[in-house]
Amino acid sequence: MNKKLLAGILLTGVFLLATQSVVLAGPQPATLPQWTAQEVIDLVVRITNWIFTFLIAVVVIMVLVAGYMFVTAGGNPDQQAKARTVLIYALIGFAVGMIARGIIALVAAIMGRAVPQFPSTGP
Repeated sequence: MNKKLLAGILLTGVFLLATQSVVLAGPQPATLPQWTAQEVIDLVVRITNWIFTFLIAVVVIMVLVAGYMFVTAGGNPDQQAKARTVLIYALIGFAVGMIARGIIALVAAIMGRAVPQFPSTGP
């Protein structure tokens, strides 16, 4: 028990000395990037475009899986119900993705900013 207490006190002392040297070094200038509202919107749109592209790929795969499940169900109502559930979830996921893109466009419109369409096709 005494060794653990001694080790804890020693580590606390080392930590306090290390933090004191950082504090005594003086204030560091802030180097945070100064982003404009349009740059933030551009970044959000680029990220959501990538996510949306991935979402579309997943939706297509899930619709194909649901179709395969329907075809191979062979009249089994349980398999048909599973296939229907997969299809409904895929469509719900697509709807949520579309709503998310709409919310971003709405927020940008409220801010009075243009929503860029990436990738751009012109200069």
